[in-house]
Amino acid sequence: MGKFDELYKAAEALKGDRPIERIERGYPVLSDAVNAFMKAVHGFHAANPEYGLGDYFEILEQNGFSGGSLQFDAEDVDSMDARCIMAMLVFFTRAYHHSMNDMIVDYIKNGVVEKAVARLKALESGEKAPEPKPAGRFDALFEAADALEGDKYLEKGDDGDMYYTEAVNRFFDEVDRFFSDNPDFDPWESRDILMYNGFENVYSFDLSDKDEHCVMALLKEAMFNERFHDFLLSTLCEEGVVQKAVARLRELESEKTEGAAHEKE
Repeated sequence: MGKFDELYKAAEALKGDRPIERIERGYPVLSDAVNAFMKAVHGFHAANPEYGLGDYFEILEQNGFSGGSLQFDAEDVDSMDARCIMAMLVFFTRAYHHSMNDMIVDYIKNGVVEKAVARLKALESGEKAPEPKPAGRFDALFEAADALEGDKYLEKGDDGDMYYTEAVNRFFDEVDRFFSDNPDFDPWESRDILMYNGFENVYSFDLSDKDEHCVMALLKEAMFNERFHDFLLSTLCEEGVVQKAVARLRELESEKTEGAAHEKE
């Protein structure tokens, strides 16, 4: 059995997984698959002391990764050896365990973790690591929208009050995360974008010819207005507004993909 086999097995379970199960008291609760992957990283650390992963910061610095806010992208992995890759993975897992920083979720979504595992396999076999499929900017939002299918949208808490379900909270958390990760989408311009596109009523607003900025503006405006209307977000799900918005985003992404394919021909 190879020294990385448990890590490879845990990484396979990440494919198609929803990394965040729910938000609890403002903190992310990670999925079983993500927890199992982190456990495999720590297991490797414990079983292979010759890697010296307790000094993961120093290892990263020796490989050119330093500064107050360490960040990585998929291209960085190409130059890493196995020790540096494992130091990076330890860094991700320690960040969650020490401060509930869920950066590991972002690195799973943007393909860094997938490529890191592929790079480890390549280093073991001596072959070039295959390129992972790049993640689309709306993929996390689409996954969260899929979880709304068949959902009740509201549920009664232990105190007898009604609350949004996990699926609703997750979807609108992803809307928030999208604006944080994509600065070319300004949440404070949402109202202006909608007005420019003839917005009058959220339930009758025709999205069929609107661009992605307008669709995301509609979702963000709903979140702004939620504080003034009880259970507005669940109502938008029940009335199909959220589903129509996501369908339009999927349509726009499909058009982009087809356009890119034609350009290559």
